[in-house]
Amino acid sequence: MLSLVLIAAIHAVNHALFNMLTPQGITISHYFGFKSLSNITAGFTLYLFFYGFGQIPIGFISDRAPRKTILAAGAMLNGLAIAAAGAFPTYRVFLISLAVAGLGAAAYHPVGAAYLSELFSEAKGTALGISGIGATFGLTLGPFLGGALCERIGWRNTFFSFSAAAILVSIIFFLAAKEPARETRAGRAAGKIGWSRPVIIFLCLAAAVFTFREFSGWGGYYILPIFLESYHRFSVRTAGLISGLQSVGGLFAQPLGGYFSDRVGRRRLMSVLLFFVFLIVIAMPFCGRSMIVPLVLLYSVAYTATVPIIDAMIADRTPPAIRGGVFGLFMAAGIGISAFSPLAQAGILDATGASFRGFVTCFSLLGTTALISFVILLMFKDAGK
Repeated sequence: MLSLVLIAAIHAVNHALFNMLTPQGITISHYFGFKSLSNITAGFTLYLFFYGFGQIPIGFISDRAPRKTILAAGAMLNGLAIAAAGAFPTYRVFLISLAVAGLGAAAYHPVGAAYLSELFSEAKGTALGISGIGATFGLTLGPFLGGALCERIGWRNTFFSFSAAAILVSIIFFLAAKEPARETRAGRAAGKIGWSRPVIIFLCLAAAVFTFREFSGWGGYYILPIFLESYHRFSVRTAGLISGLQSVGGLFAQPLGGYFSDRVGRRRLMSVLLFFVFLIVIAMPFCGRSMIVPLVLLYSVAYTATVPIIDAMIADRTPPAIRGGVFGLFMAAGIGISAFSPLAQAGILDATGASFRGFVTCFSLLGTTALISFVILLMFKDAGK
Protein backbone atom coordinates (compact mmCIF):
# COMPACT_ATOMS: atom_id res chain seq x y z
CA MET A 1 0.00 0.00 0.00
CA LEU A 2 2.91 2.32 0.69
CA SER A 3 4.22 1.60 -2.81
CA LEU A 4 0.77 2.37 -4.25
CA VAL A 5 0.73 5.75 -2.50
CA LEU A 6 4.26 6.53 -3.63
CA ILE A 7 3.66 5.58 -7.25
CA ALA A 8 0.57 7.81 -7.18
CA ALA A 9 2.94 10.63 -6.16
CA ILE A 10 5.26 9.79 -9.08
CA HIS A 11 2.19 9.79 -11.33
CA ALA A 12 1.24 13.23 -9.99
CA VAL A 13 4.55 14.95 -10.74
CA ASN A 14 4.75 13.16 -14.09
CA HIS A 15 1.62 14.93 -15.30
CA ALA A 16 2.09 18.16 -13.36
CA LEU A 17 5.39 18.93 -15.08
CA PHE A 18 3.78 19.00 -18.51
CA ASN A 19 0.42 20.51 -17.61
CA MET A 20 1.96 23.42 -15.70
CA LEU A 21 3.33 24.52 -19.09
CA THR A 22 -0.03 24.99 -20.82
CA PRO A 23 -1.30 28.18 -19.10
CA GLN A 24 2.16 29.73 -19.50
CA GLY A 25 2.33 29.36 -23.28
CA ILE A 26 1.36 32.93 -24.10
CA THR A 27 3.65 34.35 -21.38
CA ILE A 28 6.65 32.34 -22.59
CA SER A 29 5.91 33.38 -26.20
CA HIS A 30 6.07 37.03 -25.15
CA TYR A 31 9.32 36.40 -23.23
CA PHE A 32 11.02 35.10 -26.36
CA GLY A 33 9.43 37.81 -28.51
CA PHE A 34 7.27 35.50 -30.66
CA LYS A 35 4.06 36.80 -32.19
CA SER A 36 2.52 33.40 -32.97
CA LEU A 37 1.74 30.43 -30.74
CA SER A 38 3.41 27.80 -32.92
CA ASN A 39 7.00 28.43 -31.75
CA ILE A 40 6.35 27.67 -28.08
CA THR A 41 3.85 24.95 -28.95
CA ALA A 42 6.69 23.23 -30.83
CA GLY A 43 8.36 22.77 -27.43
CA PHE A 44 5.20 21.23 -26.00
CA THR A 45 5.04 18.90 -29.00
CA LEU A 46 8.68 17.86 -28.52
CA TYR A 47 7.92 17.04 -24.89
CA LEU A 48 4.94 14.85 -25.83
CA PHE A 49 6.76 13.28 -28.79
CA PHE A 50 9.63 12.04 -26.63
CA TYR A 51 7.18 11.28 -23.82
CA GLY A 52 5.28 9.01 -26.20
CA PHE A 53 7.88 7.31 -28.37
CA GLY A 54 10.47 7.11 -25.60
CA GLN A 55 8.18 4.62 -23.86
CA ILE A 56 8.93 1.89 -26.43
CA PRO A 57 12.57 1.25 -25.41
CA ILE A 58 11.92 2.08 -21.76
CA GLY A 59 9.02 -0.37 -21.62
CA PHE A 60 11.11 -3.21 -23.01
CA ILE A 61 14.05 -2.32 -20.76
CA SER A 62 11.75 -2.46 -17.73
CA ASP A 63 10.97 -6.12 -18.47
CA ARG A 64 14.64 -6.85 -17.74
CA ALA A 65 15.64 -4.16 -15.23
CA PRO A 66 14.24 -3.06 -11.83
CA ARG A 67 11.03 -1.14 -12.45
CA LYS A 68 11.39 0.91 -9.25
CA THR A 69 14.77 2.24 -10.35
CA ILE A 70 13.47 3.23 -13.79
CA LEU A 71 10.46 5.03 -12.30
CA ALA A 72 12.64 7.04 -9.90
CA ALA A 73 15.25 7.87 -12.56
CA GLY A 74 12.58 9.06 -14.98
CA ALA A 75 11.06 11.48 -12.47
CA MET A 76 14.53 12.75 -11.60
CA LEU A 77 15.43 13.37 -15.26
CA ASN A 78 12.10 15.08 -15.91
CA GLY A 79 12.67 17.47 -13.00
CA LEU A 80 16.29 18.27 -13.89
CA ALA A 81 15.40 19.02 -17.52
CA ILE A 82 12.59 21.38 -16.51
CA ALA A 83 15.06 23.17 -14.22
CA ALA A 84 17.49 23.51 -17.16
CA ALA A 85 14.77 25.14 -19.28
CA GLY A 86 14.33 27.81 -16.62
CA ALA A 87 18.03 28.22 -15.80
CA PHE A 88 19.20 28.76 -19.39
CA PRO A 89 16.35 30.69 -21.05
CA THR A 90 17.26 30.58 -24.71
CA TYR A 91 14.86 29.19 -27.27
CA ARG A 92 17.22 26.38 -28.30
CA VAL A 93 17.81 25.27 -24.71
CA PHE A 94 14.07 25.52 -24.09
CA LEU A 95 13.36 23.06 -26.92
CA ILE A 96 16.16 20.65 -25.97
CA SER A 97 15.19 20.71 -22.30
CA LEU A 98 11.55 19.93 -23.02
CA ALA A 99 12.60 17.04 -25.26
CA VAL A 100 14.77 15.60 -22.46
CA ALA A 101 12.00 16.20 -19.91
CA GLY A 102 9.62 14.24 -22.13
CA LEU A 103 12.09 11.35 -22.22
CA GLY A 104 12.16 11.36 -18.43
CA ALA A 105 8.37 11.41 -18.31
CA ALA A 106 8.33 8.43 -20.70
CA ALA A 107 9.57 6.23 -17.86
CA TYR A 108 6.28 6.41 -15.98
CA HIS A 109 3.38 4.86 -17.89
CA PRO A 110 4.67 1.59 -19.34
CA VAL A 111 6.69 0.88 -16.21
CA GLY A 112 4.10 2.12 -13.72
CA ALA A 113 1.25 0.12 -15.27
CA ALA A 114 3.35 -3.05 -15.31
CA TYR A 115 4.58 -2.34 -11.77
CA LEU A 116 1.04 -2.04 -10.39
CA SER A 117 -0.22 -5.02 -12.40
CA GLU A 118 2.42 -7.18 -10.69
CA LEU A 119 1.79 -5.81 -7.19
CA PHE A 120 -2.01 -6.17 -7.53
CA SER A 121 -2.50 -8.98 -10.02
CA GLU A 122 -6.05 -9.76 -8.84
CA ALA A 123 -7.29 -6.16 -8.78
CA LYS A 124 -5.48 -4.38 -11.60
CA GLY A 125 -8.33 -1.99 -12.44
CA THR A 126 -8.75 -0.92 -8.84
CA ALA A 127 -5.02 -0.37 -8.29
CA LEU A 128 -4.62 1.55 -11.54
CA GLY A 129 -7.65 3.65 -10.62
CA ILE A 130 -6.19 4.53 -7.21
CA SER A 131 -2.86 5.45 -8.77
CA GLY A 132 -4.88 7.64 -11.12
CA ILE A 133 -5.76 9.84 -8.14
CA GLY A 134 -2.15 10.97 -8.26
CA ALA A 135 -2.50 11.76 -11.95
CA THR A 136 -5.60 13.78 -11.13
CA PHE A 137 -3.72 15.88 -8.60
CA GLY A 138 -0.94 16.49 -11.13
CA LEU A 139 -3.27 17.30 -14.00
CA THR A 140 -5.39 19.59 -11.80
CA LEU A 141 -2.78 21.36 -9.71
CA GLY A 142 -0.24 21.56 -12.56
CA PRO A 143 -2.08 24.18 -14.65
CA PHE A 144 -3.58 25.91 -11.62
CA LEU A 145 -0.25 26.39 -9.81
CA GLY A 146 1.55 26.95 -13.11
CA GLY A 147 -0.72 29.90 -13.92
CA ALA A 148 -0.80 31.27 -10.37
CA LEU A 149 2.96 31.07 -9.83
CA CYS A 150 3.65 32.46 -13.29
CA GLU A 151 1.75 35.63 -12.39
CA ARG A 152 3.44 35.92 -9.00
CA ILE A 153 7.08 34.81 -9.49
CA GLY A 154 7.52 34.50 -13.28
CA TRP A 155 7.68 31.46 -15.54
CA ARG A 156 11.34 30.61 -14.83
CA ASN A 157 10.89 30.41 -11.05
CA THR A 158 7.72 28.41 -11.66
CA PHE A 159 9.82 25.89 -13.59
CA PHE A 160 12.28 25.68 -10.68
CA SER A 161 9.47 25.05 -8.17
CA PHE A 162 8.00 22.15 -10.12
CA SER A 163 11.46 20.75 -10.76
CA ALA A 164 12.25 20.65 -7.03
CA ALA A 165 9.02 18.77 -6.30
CA ALA A 166 9.79 16.13 -8.95
CA ILE A 167 13.34 15.56 -7.68
CA LEU A 168 12.18 15.22 -4.07
CA VAL A 169 9.44 12.70 -4.95
CA SER A 170 11.84 10.63 -7.06
CA ILE A 171 14.28 10.29 -4.13
CA ILE A 172 11.56 9.29 -1.65
CA PHE A 173 10.11 6.73 -4.07
CA PHE A 174 13.50 5.14 -4.72
CA LEU A 175 14.24 4.82 -1.00
CA ALA A 176 10.84 3.59 0.22
CA ALA A 177 8.90 1.83 -2.57
CA LYS A 178 8.84 -1.95 -3.04
CA GLU A 179 10.19 -3.75 -6.10
CA PRO A 180 7.58 -6.31 -7.27
CA ALA A 181 8.65 -9.95 -7.46
CA ARG A 182 9.77 -11.09 -10.90
CA GLU A 183 8.57 -14.20 -12.67
CA THR A 184 10.39 -17.50 -12.99
CA ARG A 185 11.85 -18.62 -16.29
CA ALA A 186 8.88 -20.94 -16.76
CA GLY A 187 6.54 -18.00 -16.41
CA ARG A 188 8.46 -16.03 -19.02
CA ALA A 189 8.47 -18.95 -21.41
CA ALA A 190 4.72 -19.29 -21.00
CA GLY A 191 4.37 -15.59 -21.69
CA LYS A 192 5.79 -16.01 -25.18
CA ILE A 193 2.78 -18.13 -26.13
CA GLY A 194 0.58 -15.06 -25.68
CA TRP A 195 1.40 -13.57 -29.09
CA SER A 196 -1.47 -15.31 -30.89
CA ARG A 197 -3.30 -13.77 -33.82
CA PRO A 198 -6.49 -12.93 -31.84
CA VAL A 199 -4.43 -11.23 -29.14
CA ILE A 200 -2.49 -9.18 -31.70
CA ILE A 201 -5.75 -8.09 -33.36
CA PHE A 202 -7.14 -7.13 -29.97
CA LEU A 203 -4.03 -5.15 -29.09
CA CYS A 204 -4.10 -3.26 -32.41
CA LEU A 205 -7.74 -2.27 -31.91
CA ALA A 206 -7.13 -1.29 -28.30
CA ALA A 207 -4.12 0.80 -29.40
CA ALA A 208 -6.35 2.65 -31.87
CA VAL A 209 -8.92 3.33 -29.13
CA PHE A 210 -6.15 4.59 -26.87
CA THR A 211 -4.54 6.78 -29.56
CA PHE A 212 -7.69 8.64 -30.61
CA ARG A 213 -8.72 9.12 -26.98
CA GLU A 214 -5.30 10.53 -26.13
CA PHE A 215 -5.34 12.88 -29.14
CA SER A 216 -8.56 14.37 -27.81
CA GLY A 217 -7.40 14.50 -24.19
CA TRP A 218 -3.96 16.08 -24.67
CA GLY A 219 -5.47 18.50 -27.15
CA GLY A 220 -7.99 19.59 -24.53
CA TYR A 221 -5.25 20.33 -22.01
CA TYR A 222 -3.64 22.63 -24.57
CA ILE A 223 -6.58 24.42 -26.18
CA LEU A 224 -8.78 25.18 -23.16
CA PRO A 225 -6.51 27.69 -21.33
CA ILE A 226 -5.78 29.49 -24.61
CA PHE A 227 -9.52 29.63 -25.37
CA LEU A 228 -10.25 31.01 -21.91
CA GLU A 229 -7.52 33.65 -22.13
CA SER A 230 -8.04 34.72 -25.74
CA TYR A 231 -11.82 34.47 -26.17
CA HIS A 232 -13.33 34.74 -22.68
CA ARG A 233 -10.58 37.12 -21.45
CA PHE A 234 -9.81 35.27 -18.22
CA SER A 235 -6.50 35.97 -16.49
CA VAL A 236 -3.64 33.49 -16.77
CA ARG A 237 -4.31 32.37 -13.19
CA THR A 238 -8.04 31.82 -13.73
CA ALA A 239 -7.49 30.10 -17.07
CA GLY A 240 -5.03 27.75 -15.38
CA LEU A 241 -7.49 27.03 -12.58
CA ILE A 242 -10.36 26.20 -14.94
CA SER A 243 -8.05 24.17 -17.16
CA GLY A 244 -7.01 22.14 -14.12
CA LEU A 245 -10.66 21.28 -13.54
CA GLN A 246 -10.49 19.08 -16.65
CA SER A 247 -8.94 16.44 -14.41
CA VAL A 248 -10.35 17.08 -10.94
CA GLY A 249 -13.16 14.57 -11.45
CA GLY A 250 -10.54 11.86 -11.56
CA LEU A 251 -10.24 12.06 -7.75
CA PHE A 252 -13.25 9.76 -7.61
CA ALA A 253 -13.90 8.90 -11.29
CA GLN A 254 -10.58 7.06 -11.77
CA PRO A 255 -10.87 4.71 -8.77
CA LEU A 256 -14.59 4.17 -9.45
CA GLY A 257 -13.97 3.60 -13.17
CA GLY A 258 -11.30 1.02 -12.39
CA TYR A 259 -13.40 -0.61 -9.65
CA PHE A 260 -16.56 -0.96 -11.73
CA SER A 261 -14.61 -2.13 -14.79
CA ASP A 262 -13.40 -5.07 -12.67
CA ARG A 263 -17.04 -5.97 -12.05
CA VAL A 264 -19.35 -4.90 -14.89
CA GLY A 265 -17.03 -5.20 -17.90
CA ARG A 266 -14.59 -2.75 -19.41
CA ARG A 267 -15.95 -2.36 -22.95
CA ARG A 268 -19.52 -1.43 -22.01
CA LEU A 269 -18.49 1.13 -19.41
CA MET A 270 -15.82 2.75 -21.55
CA SER A 271 -18.14 3.02 -24.59
CA VAL A 272 -20.66 5.06 -22.63
CA LEU A 273 -17.96 7.33 -21.22
CA LEU A 274 -16.32 8.01 -24.60
CA PHE A 275 -19.63 8.96 -26.18
CA PHE A 276 -20.25 11.52 -23.43
CA VAL A 277 -16.73 12.90 -23.95
CA PHE A 278 -17.57 13.47 -27.62
CA LEU A 279 -20.79 15.36 -26.80
CA ILE A 280 -19.18 17.54 -24.14
CA VAL A 281 -16.13 18.54 -26.20
CA ILE A 282 -18.28 19.50 -29.20
CA ALA A 283 -20.42 21.73 -26.94
CA MET A 284 -17.48 23.38 -25.15
CA PRO A 285 -17.03 26.55 -27.29
CA PHE A 286 -20.79 27.27 -27.32
CA CYS A 287 -21.59 26.96 -23.62
CA GLY A 288 -20.86 30.57 -22.65
CA ARG A 289 -18.71 32.06 -19.90
CA SER A 290 -21.12 31.21 -17.05
CA MET A 291 -21.46 27.52 -18.00
CA ILE A 292 -17.84 26.72 -18.87
CA VAL A 293 -16.93 25.49 -15.37
CA PRO A 294 -19.88 23.03 -15.00
CA LEU A 295 -19.17 21.62 -18.47
CA VAL A 296 -15.47 21.24 -17.76
CA LEU A 297 -16.28 19.41 -14.50
CA LEU A 298 -18.64 17.06 -16.35
CA TYR A 299 -15.94 16.40 -18.91
CA SER A 300 -13.41 15.67 -16.18
CA VAL A 301 -15.56 12.87 -14.77
CA ALA A 302 -16.25 11.21 -18.14
CA TYR A 303 -12.73 11.44 -19.52
CA THR A 304 -10.67 10.53 -16.46
CA ALA A 305 -12.81 7.47 -15.71
CA THR A 306 -11.64 5.91 -19.00
CA VAL A 307 -7.95 6.02 -18.02
CA PRO A 308 -7.70 2.97 -15.70
CA ILE A 309 -10.21 1.04 -17.83
CA ILE A 310 -8.09 0.99 -20.99
CA ASP A 311 -4.92 0.28 -18.97
CA ALA A 312 -6.58 -2.67 -17.23
CA MET A 313 -8.04 -3.87 -20.55
CA ILE A 314 -4.53 -4.06 -22.00
CA ALA A 315 -3.07 -5.68 -18.87
CA ASP A 316 -5.80 -8.36 -18.99
CA ARG A 317 -4.52 -9.63 -22.34
CA THR A 318 -0.78 -9.13 -21.91
CA PRO A 319 1.58 -11.83 -20.54
CA PRO A 320 3.39 -10.39 -17.49
CA ALA A 321 6.85 -11.15 -18.92
CA ILE A 322 6.31 -8.68 -21.80
CA ARG A 323 3.85 -6.30 -20.16
CA GLY A 324 6.29 -3.38 -19.90
CA GLY A 325 7.14 -3.57 -23.60
CA VAL A 326 3.48 -3.80 -24.61
CA PHE A 327 2.56 -0.77 -22.51
CA GLY A 328 5.50 1.06 -24.06
CA LEU A 329 4.11 0.40 -27.54
CA PHE A 330 0.63 1.54 -26.50
CA MET A 331 1.83 4.72 -24.87
CA ALA A 332 4.07 5.49 -27.84
CA ALA A 333 1.14 5.17 -30.21
CA GLY A 334 -1.21 7.20 -28.04
CA ILE A 335 0.96 9.94 -26.60
CA GLY A 336 3.52 10.06 -29.43
CA ILE A 337 0.88 10.71 -32.08
CA SER A 338 -1.05 12.98 -29.70
CA ALA A 339 2.07 15.14 -29.49
CA PHE A 340 0.95 16.71 -32.74
CA SER A 341 -2.49 17.64 -31.39
CA PRO A 342 -1.33 20.95 -29.79
CA LEU A 343 0.74 21.79 -32.87
CA ALA A 344 -2.22 21.17 -35.21
CA GLN A 345 -4.43 23.39 -33.07
CA ALA A 346 -1.82 26.14 -32.90
CA GLY A 347 -1.67 26.05 -36.70
CA ILE A 348 -5.46 26.38 -36.90
CA LEU A 349 -5.49 29.29 -34.47
CA ASP A 350 -2.61 31.09 -36.21
CA ALA A 351 -4.34 30.64 -39.58
CA THR A 352 -7.66 31.97 -38.27
CA GLY A 353 -6.24 34.73 -36.07
CA ALA A 354 -7.45 32.89 -32.94
CA SER A 355 -11.02 33.71 -33.95
CA PHE A 356 -14.09 31.98 -32.54
CA ARG A 357 -14.34 29.98 -35.76
CA GLY A 358 -10.81 28.71 -35.20
CA PHE A 359 -11.65 27.57 -31.67
CA VAL A 360 -14.79 25.82 -32.89
CA THR A 361 -12.67 23.98 -35.47
CA CYS A 362 -10.22 22.89 -32.77
CA PHE A 363 -12.86 21.61 -30.37
CA SER A 364 -14.68 19.86 -33.24
CA LEU A 365 -11.45 18.08 -34.16
CA LEU A 366 -10.98 16.88 -30.59
CA GLY A 367 -14.60 15.77 -30.26
CA THR A 368 -14.37 13.84 -33.52
CA THR A 369 -11.30 11.92 -32.39
CA ALA A 370 -13.12 10.91 -29.19
CA LEU A 371 -16.02 9.70 -31.34
CA ILE A 372 -13.65 7.67 -33.54
CA SER A 373 -12.27 6.05 -30.38
CA PHE A 374 -15.83 5.14 -29.39
CA VAL A 375 -16.60 3.63 -32.81
CA ILE A 376 -13.44 1.50 -32.81
CA LEU A 377 -14.25 0.23 -29.33
CA LEU A 378 -17.56 -1.10 -30.67
CA MET A 379 -15.71 -3.22 -33.25
CA PHE A 380 -14.77 -5.99 -30.81
CA LYS A 381 -17.08 -7.67 -28.37
CA ASP A 382 -14.70 -9.52 -26.09
CA ALA A 383 -12.61 -6.58 -24.91
CA GLY A 384 -13.76 -6.98 -21.32
CA LYS A 385 -12.81 -10.66 -20.99
